[in-house]
Amino acid sequence: GPGGGGWGAGSAGLDLGSSPAPRKRGLDTVPEEWPMVPDDDAASFTGSLTGSFTGGLDDEGGLRQKRRLQGPPAAAASTGLRGEAQADDRGAVLPPEAVRGLLEEAAGAGARIDAGATRLVARLAERMLDEVVGAAARVARHRGSRTLEASDLRFVLEQDWGIRS
Repeated sequence: GPGGGGWGAGSAGLDLGSSPAPRKRGLDTVPEEWPMVPDDDAASFTGSLTGSFTGGLDDEGGLRQKRRLQGPPAAAASTGLRGEAQADDRGAVLPPEAVRGLLEEAAGAGARIDAGATRLVARLAERMLDEVVGAAARVARHRGSRTLEASDLRFVLEQDWGIRS
């Protein structure tokens, strides 16, 4: 990549734009627990990764994002029998059917999966994606590149999450 060598050089990636050097963030500044959004507020939470993004890095090394949403979140609608609220999942990174399929595969044949569990896993996945992409963008800036590369994502997944690809 431009301005970088080593493990991130040579692969195509996402242009991060120009910004000041990122501020180093230590482990003591990482929250121990992600804030949870109540199921009733799921419709208002859809801005996490919906729409398309433009921009580079902000002054603290995080992604500077401009979101173009596909539309306002729909109001929660009643599902009937159990009285649960159902969020409008249009534009979600992981559609509910995909999340349900993953949960069914992990839980085994014949397992019943609550709609609230499906929404929770979808929100956690979106939050994780936000965290991984933000950290990978900081890694790219640290190595002097304006391009987010697959190696940046792999590095963050291995170092911060213990996920080997």
